[in-house]
Amino acid sequence: MLMNMGEYVRKIGTEKKSLVDKDFDYYYDYYKKKAEDGGYYGDGELKFSKERGKIIFFVELEELKNSD
Repeated sequence: MLMNMGEYVRKIGTEKKSLVDKDFDYYYDYYKKKAEDGGYYGDGELKFSKERGKIIFFVELEELKNSD
């Protein structure tokens, strides 16, 4: 779990920026489905951040959920 400006976020995955630049829609849809399958997408929309040549896909969470 990552902390970001007082909000909780769940990292869904990371890809090279060059790959995402070639076909953004594919990677967005892929990680959106992955977030939905993990039960995280209902908490908020899929977001992404660019860091050091990589794109990090994540979902902001309102509160922590137990994985049990």
